[in-house]
Amino acid sequence: MRHVVVDGYNVLRTTQRYAALVESDLDSARARLVDDLAAYVGPGERATGVFDGGANPHSDGTPHERAGVEVRFSPF
Repeated sequence: MRHVVVDGYNVLRTTQRYAALVESDLDSARARLVDDLAAYVGPGERATGVFDGGANPHSDGTPHERAGVEVRFSPF
């Protein structure tokens, strides 16, 4: 089984599709990336989006799922 792992902040800041949205609405940019990742993987494949900046005071590091994608944030 293929497992796709994406460095979320790296992709957000270096990809034209997300760059402008990052500046105005980081939450929406992350959600768009995770939705795109969900659409990219096929049946029987796994995907994980990792957002590893430690500046999110609302994160305890517990992974969650969105659109079938495991989403991981660094703990504060």
